Amino acid sequence: MIHVSNNKNWLEEVAEVIPSKKYLHDNNAQINFFELYNTVINIASQLNFSGVAEKDKVGILCENKKEFVELVFALWLIGAIPVPMNIRNTAAEISDSINIINIKHLYIHKELKDNFNFEANSLQNYFPIEASSAKQNLVLPSFSLKNIALILFTSGSTKKAKAVVHTFNSLFESTMLTVQFSNLSENDKWLASLPFYHIGGFMIIVRSLITGSSLFIPEGLKTKNIVSAMKLYNPTHISLIETVLQDILKNSLKPNSELKQLYLGGGPLSTKLCEKAISKGFPICKVYGSTETCSMISGLQPDKNPTKLNSVGLPLGDTQIKIADSNGNILGANQIGEIAIKSKSNFIEYYNEDEQTKSALKDGYYYSSDYGFLDSDGYLYIENRREDIVITGGENVNITEVEDAILNIPEINDAFVFGEDDETWGQIICGAIVLNIEIDSETLIKTLKKSLAGYKIPKKFYFVTEIPRSELGKVLRERLFSSLKSNEA
Repeated sequence: MIHVSNNKNWLEEVAEVIPSKKYLHDNNAQINFFELYNTVINIASQLNFSGVAEKDKVGILCENKKEFVELVFALWLIGAIPVPMNIRNTAAEISDSINIINIKHLYIHKELKDNFNFEANSLQNYFPIEASSAKQNLVLPSFSLKNIALILFTSGSTKKAKAVVHTFNSLFESTMLTVQFSNLSENDKWLASLPFYHIGGFMIIVRSLITGSSLFIPEGLKTKNIVSAMKLYNPTHISLIETVLQDILKNSLKPNSELKQLYLGGGPLSTKLCEKAISKGFPICKVYGSTETCSMISGLQPDKNPTKLNSVGLPLGDTQIKIADSNGNILGANQIGEIAIKSKSNFIEYYNEDEQTKSALKDGYYYSSDYGFLDSDGYLYIENRREDIVITGGENVNITEVEDAILNIPEINDAFVFGEDDETWGQIICGAIVLNIEIDSETLIKTLKKSLAGYKIPKKFYFVTEIPRSELGKVLRERLFSSLKSNEA
């Protein structure tokens, strides 16, 4: 059920239709839509008084808390543009992002005040913002689906994160895709299990608002917090990354009776993990999407399509997916190429990056830099991101295949495979390895020869104590490479 007509601000409209519905649950707080709207009006008044104007870009540094939700809704009310930022970034990285998109104001949650050592500047503010009685002086701009609703930086598994621009229309259309796929209703209970500063987490807020359902915020995003919240709130919908699901299964947690769907994304997914979760009763939904597509644009319910478990399903709604070669020619079934997506949920541009925008958006399609193929039934299979294919001696090597072979060795706890430039081979395959038990390179190579062709075996190994990853399970490549370089020095 949808509670917005898109003729006015979403929160304002939902608060009129179902004012007493309990929406926001954070620790002991239970806030209905009417109460939330009044709080948001007060915050909007304070923002306006502080100089935040329509179309201003406003950076937000905050963990998953109700204050984040309130601030975003208040910014939308006055026509400003929220820019959620990764709280794990350094002050220098955040300053770079501020300069890239010309952020006018930066709001930092008071609990994070000591986490960032910014030079004194006029952008910096702290929240929660104290209540105000100035709401009668607030003049609200008109609402339009064409307005910019969100600027979000890509998750940054490569060196430079890009600022992705979404309108209210793309957020709404993304929600509609999920409504159709998951048969959403106002009785649903969403657990905010992904960071709000990533698209997967942010869209949990949007879906729950538009459908008039309930949003539950755990005390943190560590596995123990997610497990505790699942037991306490009995959510109907939850999104997880693979590593958290692994931990949940290790803890022998069983799904609650109300759980309808567990969305699983964030990178290449282990078939064995999916099978194990399904055998434990978890209603797994494999999904695929990105910041640019405003979250999921394809999905698979393996219990209904067990023979397609290795895929990420069919395009959602009226989304169109094609596979293209390097010249843009459309490839046939089972041919690997770049995944291109045509969807109403697609972003409109990379902020202030005209060339990158033109390269990514062509003929109504978003060219994703992800590689995969469509089978004869139209199911999408993800092979790899382009940077995850290493070309060595003229051979294309799928590094996930190499990683899987390494991770099957009992002595290995974690691994990441990548390419390094080489004068002879063009690139050589390398592996960063975290050990469970001591093993040398010679033994490792000998074991890998049993399952991999010689050209696929890494020519160099780095033994490390940890492989840094983001909250979405992606390897932080630059941080890892910097660490490897320091150790070599």
